Amino acid sequence: MRRLFVLLAAGLSITAPLAVSASPAHALDCVAPTVVLTEVGPTSLTVSPSEAEGFGVYVDIRSDGCTVSRVHARLTSPGGSASEFDLEDAGGDGDLSYFAGGLEVDPAALLNTDAGTWSAQIITESDGSPVTTVASLKVLRASTLTLEALPDRVTKGRTLTVGGALARASWQPAAYGGYPQQDVQLQFRPKGGTYKKVTTVVSRSRGVLKTTVAAAKDGCYRLVFGGSATTAKVTSRQECVDVR
Repeated sequence: MRRLFVLLAAGLSITAPLAVSASPAHALDCVAPTVVLTEVGPTSLTVSPSEAEGFGVYVDIRSDGCTVSRVHARLTSPGGSASEFDLEDAGGDGDLSYFAGGLEVDPAALLNTDAGTWSAQIITESDGSPVTTVASLKVLRASTLTLEALPDRVTKGRTLTVGGALARASWQPAAYGGYPQQDVQLQFRPKGGTYKKVTTVVSRSRGVLKTTVAAAKDGCYRLVFGGSATTAKVTSRQECVDVR
């Protein structure tokens, strides 16, 4: 089993090159190594305004008569921010070598335009031709979703006003701000049942949510945001009512 090496680069800084090698071979036999596997994990990061999150990059390489001198990853965000770091030799199995590395994503080094799908190029250098493989991961702005308290008991048929607010992380500045013009589901779970959609509410200015529903039976309500291309999904706490 491969060992996990996570190189915690500061924010989005570039780390110094690190020489690594695979199985020794004769240069005359080398054309190019074969990259058998390229993997990023986790494939999606949710980053708050204050907490850094990390991910790893893993590459399996068959030497094919080559000596691998360096394996490194270049990442580019949708906003154009770039980072590069080296992968370390994590052992191997026969002519197959494992390389692993990683990056700590610091919100203090991010712009909001960096949210979305990041592209990764993994370059394997050797005494033969370099080999480039690609991967991707999502770096998403964290989100919060509140639900206002509902009355514990309510008369059957009474109109309930359900409110809340949707917000998402702003990395610059480090705070949460309202997320308007987003579809949020109001869901209801009858006593002993499962949650199902009641209606869709569109968040207003500052992420405010408000709708009404007729109380028909005992059960619980919650709000659910399914996420967007730049922002993570989130579910509010539930509020339960006793209908009489």
